[in-house]
Amino acid sequence: MGKCTPLLYASALLLFRVPLARPFLVGSGSRLQAGKPSCYHYGRRHACSRAPTKNMKMSTPSTPVPRNIKDTVSCLRAAVQEGLKAQQSRMDVDLPFAARLGVETSDEDKDKKKYTAADVERADRELARLFLEMFDVIGDQVVVAFPTDEDAKKAIKVWSKGVPYKGKVTCMDPRPAKGPKLKRGDTNALAGFAMQVEASKKAKKKNKKGGKQQGGGGKDIGGAAGRTGTTARVVPPGTEVLLVVAPKQQELKAVQKMSNDLGQGCLIVLLNARLHQADFFDDEQREFFEQEFESMFHLRPVAAENEDFLYRAYPKDWTVARKPKLGPPKVLSAQKQRPTEAEILTAVEKGDKAAGVFGNIF
Repeated sequence: MGKCTPLLYASALLLFRVPLARPFLVGSGSRLQAGKPSCYHYGRRHACSRAPTKNMKMSTPSTPVPRNIKDTVSCLRAAVQEGLKAQQSRMDVDLPFAARLGVETSDEDKDKKKYTAADVERADRELARLFLEMFDVIGDQVVVAFPTDEDAKKAIKVWSKGVPYKGKVTCMDPRPAKGPKLKRGDTNALAGFAMQVEASKKAKKKNKKGGKQQGGGGKDIGGAAGRTGTTARVVPPGTEVLLVVAPKQQELKAVQKMSNDLGQGCLIVLLNARLHQADFFDDEQREFFEQEFESMFHLRPVAAENEDFLYRAYPKDWTVARKPKLGPPKVLSAQKQRPTEAEILTAVEKGDKAAGVFGNIF
């Protein structure tokens, strides 16, 4: 993982003193909506939302958990700021599927447990818009790259109705999307992501079969990553921040190339890339993203039908926690390194045993 440029680091000291625009200040009563899991914190006020003074002793635990959208945004901002202070130039941010940040207004039922692919796309746009607001001070030097031209045009249309924004909105691949499209009917958001993974697998097999017919003498993976000049097209000269929204297999290949082309002079942030379950081309690509990109903020349910979730805000520990029916979340495990799926399952099983003994009283 590389270091940010002095200019970007200096800008960070200023930009994070700028409060978020009013549309992003969601009331404390709102919660992350992504299936059943909702996250709370210990105590009355989250540690990330206030700065300790010399005479103040923090009463919150070392690994607090955000209780609502406002706390989540505060902790996200704080984590990114810490990353910039540490001069991290490759960041990864994940929020739950279809998480509502309150950026786009909607009359839909906020308590519904099933979400469409459109809900997931809306959540990705909201997170991207939030980051544009974070980097508003250097907005003209920020690029937001969506997977397709359709996604980019939708974002421009929606954002043009709200608070004016700076920066360039573009896409990784300007060509019409190929392959099966996600259904827009009622479906669980996790199932929607599974459909995307399946579609990318089919595209990968098709590209392998037809690679020799597409010219070039080498392997053609298609999409944005299979063409030359992607970096020049997506990232204009002088770009300080590149926000890559919901990249999948093809876009990740392009990101890898752009990361090498741009060097450490440009901050690259992956938004909802879901690297923990991404369909990488090979182990080499997986290793690249695991080594190059630091997880700045990660919040996701362990499963779709329970109250267990994995949380991390840089530079703090990775935490597996559980929200009981009553009371604050209970930390099931905490460690410096990202836990494996087996370690997460072990923590959850221990939590189940403890709940069985005490009957969810505590």
